[in-house]
Amino acid sequence: MKAFHCSEIACDEFPVGPPLVPWIGNLLSLDPARPERSYAACAARYGPIYHVRLGALQQVVLSDPHLIREAFGRAEISARPDTAINTFIVDRSGLICSSGELWRETRRFTLHHLGSLGMGKTSLEPYIQGQVSAFMERVLEPSCGAPLSLDTPLNSAIINIIWRLVASEEVDITDDSMSGVLRRQGAIIGASARLVLLDTVPWLAPLLEPLLVDKRHIAAEFGALLEETFTPVLRRHRDTLPADGDAPRDYMDAMLMEQRRRPELMTDWHMLMSVLHLFFAGSDTTATTLRWALGFLCQRPDVQRRLQAELDAEVGRQRPPTLADRQRLPFTEAVILETQRLGDLLPVLVPHQTTAPVTVGGYRLPAGVQVIGNVQAVHRSARYFAEPLQFRPERFIDAQGQFQPDKNVMAFSVGRRQCLGESLARAELFLFLTAFLQKFSFCWPEGDQQEMAEDPKYHLVRCPLPFKLVPELR
Repeated sequence: MKAFHCSEIACDEFPVGPPLVPWIGNLLSLDPARPERSYAACAARYGPIYHVRLGALQQVVLSDPHLIREAFGRAEISARPDTAINTFIVDRSGLICSSGELWRETRRFTLHHLGSLGMGKTSLEPYIQGQVSAFMERVLEPSCGAPLSLDTPLNSAIINIIWRLVASEEVDITDDSMSGVLRRQGAIIGASARLVLLDTVPWLAPLLEPLLVDKRHIAAEFGALLEETFTPVLRRHRDTLPADGDAPRDYMDAMLMEQRRRPELMTDWHMLMSVLHLFFAGSDTTATTLRWALGFLCQRPDVQRRLQAELDAEVGRQRPPTLADRQRLPFTEAVILETQRLGDLLPVLVPHQTTAPVTVGGYRLPAGVQVIGNVQAVHRSARYFAEPLQFRPERFIDAQGQFQPDKNVMAFSVGRRQCLGESLARAELFLFLTAFLQKFSFCWPEGDQQEMAEDPKYHLVRCPLPFKLVPELR
């Protein structure tokens, strides 16, 4: 990968940044486990747009919401970088890791077919409510009065919703098999994180690779994950695929039908990676946001009581909440948005890369530069949010008592690669949280007054430290 230096472009056309150490640039000043903190420290000194060089990697970091929206809306900044993770594990495939025409065609195809199957429409609402009811009956009610970890069953309930659209299947929310899938996913992500170091010093990769990562182990784990969870579903769909002209049963059918027409686009590998991305990105984010929300509400019982009072007044307890109730529940909406802001699942957005020279914020960026959106610097800035480290949902309630969304909360990313499942995730968050709080109250176990904190382990998204809470019927 080419390393750009100030001598290659006019210095006043390129953002400033911290002084460079020969060969390694700013590598030693970056915390690889928490890059958003290192980026925020640089932003405090060098402003909302600056550059760093991490060995061979040239990065331009954006810490301003207007600059992030400007950059990520540009076609020249919509590619994914060819990182070791992207090339070795997923081979530049799937919805998240592909670029160029392959990504554009796949995103357009996915939005069309998931939309026709019900994503973002009220037709899917009864199924979501069914998953909510099953979770309350099979997980929360039997655990009333006892400490409970929500991690695996909550993931399973959310997975069922996207998995119904993708494969017309669902998992048992009380079956432990899903915990095995999640453990394997976590092991792969944790081991793969060390591949990032190989991108910074490619000239040392042959020496460092055997010390940092066991590629054979990662490949074996990834292959096992596919073979146990995804490949059999693809085989079953291929064996029972409807005839041409018939309607697809689900997203996987639609991909296989498209493969008949365009085999060069819908290869088996690209299909598997797209399904894998939907499976994990479509469940991890929502389930983790719900865990943050319930933890914050245990930490702030006054906020929990206010949310429940709003539910009692506007919905009552005789029927489950519906999406049509959203307009009447402004404080509930504010709690969800504040959870997304302070929970901050993606403190640094997935990196983009320039494919051609482009101007951002008045600076000229050459092709081949990574562009980093540090949204945590926005979400935790006193410039945009008073008392940014405090959980204060009322910040999103205006003088008339109405919900006032804030576009500076970028929980679903922005621009051309904005999360395509945003409408589904918003519906899930609302229906799960309102149903839970309509029927239950939640608190910490006796003698265990926790503070919500980030899990230091490397995850797909920013997770809270594992915790247990106690559900009680209202």
